[in-house]
Amino acid sequence: MVPIKTGSLAHNTLGYRFFGDAVYRISRTFNHDASDLLLDFSSSLYEGKGQEDESWGLDNVRITLRM
Repeated sequence: MVPIKTGSLAHNTLGYRFFGDAVYRISRTFNHDASDLLLDFSSSLYEGKGQEDESWGLDNVRITLRM
């Protein structure tokens, strides 16, 4: 099992007190040749205890076209 916050750029900097927080930089490259693109950002963090303590955010999404 990988310890929580492994690979994070920063942690406990966003003000969340329950379990703290972590910031990650994620980069993905994939082939795509259609005329449009749909990206679906979702989470599978649900642990069966209700959704009151489940949270995540997304910021600074950048799409780059390489020809």
